[in-house]
Amino acid sequence: MSYIRGDYYFWNDDSHVHIWARGGYDHWDDSGWNEDRDGNSGEVQPSGVMVPFDVVDEFVVMRVARLIETGKLTLAVNRAVEKWKNNGGCQALTQLADRLKHLESGSDV
Repeated sequence: MSYIRGDYYFWNDDSHVHIWARGGYDHWDDSGWNEDRDGNSGEVQPSGVMVPFDVVDEFVVMRVARLIETGKLTLAVNRAVEKWKNNGGCQALTQLADRLKHLESGSDV
């Protein structure tokens, strides 16, 4: 199912979320987490982004908490529904948008 399509493309299969970016090379190979890698080991090297659902879910709930804390959840919900309402991955958000916005106001859902 696709969530976002365009210069950024977020979609999932049965167990992972895939995130692609048209201009996506961000010099990951120069980052700290890659320092201990031996490029000639014959081991499969990192390429692209495929993240397990559990990890993505953990990130998403942390990000939602931060959006609530900073008062930006309503803006993000409105923006996402407007931009991505025609993608299958946005159907649940469209249906739950009003309930989610209540989280920011401190109202019970």
